[in-house]
Amino acid sequence: MTRLTFVLAPGQNHFFVELAEALCDELRRLDVEAQHVTGGFPPLEPDRAYALIPPHEYFVLEGHRTPPSPEQLRRTIFITAEQPETIHFHQNVALADRAGALFDINARAVRAYRRQGVRANHLQLGYTPSWDHFDAAGPADDLIFMGAWTSRRGRVIAEAAGELAQLRGRYVFSDNSRPNTVASPGFLTGADKWEALTRSRLLLNVHQGDEPYFEWHRALQAIHCGTTVLTESSSDAEPLVAGRHYAAADAAGLGGAALELARDPAAAAALAAEAYEYINADLPLSRAAAALAETVAGVLAGGGGSAAGRGLLAASAARARLWLKRSVPSRGPERLPMPDLEGSVPEMAATDHFVWIPDPGGEPLSTARADLAAALEADAAASFSYGLVADASRGILNPLPWVSNRVPAPPVMVRADAMRTAVSGGEGELAVVLDRLVSDPDAKGVNIQRIVARRT
Repeated sequence: MTRLTFVLAPGQNHFFVELAEALCDELRRLDVEAQHVTGGFPPLEPDRAYALIPPHEYFVLEGHRTPPSPEQLRRTIFITAEQPETIHFHQNVALADRAGALFDINARAVRAYRRQGVRANHLQLGYTPSWDHFDAAGPADDLIFMGAWTSRRGRVIAEAAGELAQLRGRYVFSDNSRPNTVASPGFLTGADKWEALTRSRLLLNVHQGDEPYFEWHRALQAIHCGTTVLTESSSDAEPLVAGRHYAAADAAGLGGAALELARDPAAAAALAAEAYEYINADLPLSRAAAALAETVAGVLAGGGGSAAGRGLLAASAARARLWLKRSVPSRGPERLPMPDLEGSVPEMAATDHFVWIPDPGGEPLSTARADLAAALEADAAASFSYGLVADASRGILNPLPWVSNRVPAPPVMVRADAMRTAVSGGEGELAVVLDRLVSDPDAKGVNIQRIVARRT
């Protein structure tokens, strides 16, 4: 029996842990002894091959401490899932000539590797029993968005906010400046993610950048839950078919498409059902596992090799470019600029316990004011909370949990006692009050996303 060991680094993104677990499950069904380990390569043995998923993340987080030998890397299958325009894609190109084989989960990325001279193969994701959470009982929410925060995603969602605010929606933005390893208010894993997908009629999928890259992992997990995928127009979604297995619209039309599907639940359910039936019958993940099993035999026999010819030159060039990038000093912690609040002070709304500070340039999403108040009620130590505002020119503001190096931007709900404490110092300007709140080491802010993520 051959063995394939997925080598993970401590602190890897949970996204890749999920994928490794699903592939191991499918490989074991094919009588391949598959497992995932954390913290370094197990010793070489005649029947053992390795997999890195993905290689760049392993080397950044762990490879410098426990580097694999060249012989171990020649027995290693690289599995990647990075969009071609990102630095992580080029990190993988820089490593590719060391591997026994390379696969990517998106055909668009496979073509990009091949243009670099890397002999890449497509690993088509599909149905796997461990992801099956199909629930015919029906959803409770209209829509869910889950994805890393990017300014483009913020702008696209902001432009659709007029329509989206009419729906019962949940927006879960993750902060990808560091790996998302465990569940958090901005990142769902395990049972919480499956439940969130199952209870939502629609998954809203917005591309993080300008490339029309189809987010296979996210879309397939939604389909496993009976959730209709509404995606921004994409390339390389085949063999899934728009209008049959999922809904698609350009960025400007996403809000209207979401409203239409939410108001026609039978049509949304028909898309979800046909997609689920299709992946179950015709798109099994076992095919990808079989391709990996065949490749294991090849790398053990010395027949692997993901890079050849100009792929070696591409890897060397990519390593040089990445070295130059590392030589450029990085900027310090981000301190977001305080927005212009001129004219908003007279419009502040006061209650017995809170002062509500609206954003003159944006529109709070749906129940933002109530959510902000609930955030302060739920976190007694917080002196202010802030939440989602839609402004087409600036996008969705404040998507991530508050940290000490970010100035809050409206809408802000400030406790009246915190406001009085700040004003009593002789500084009555609203912007200065907010600035003092976040510069005070004892002040604590809370984002409404944390409250929304707790809802059941």
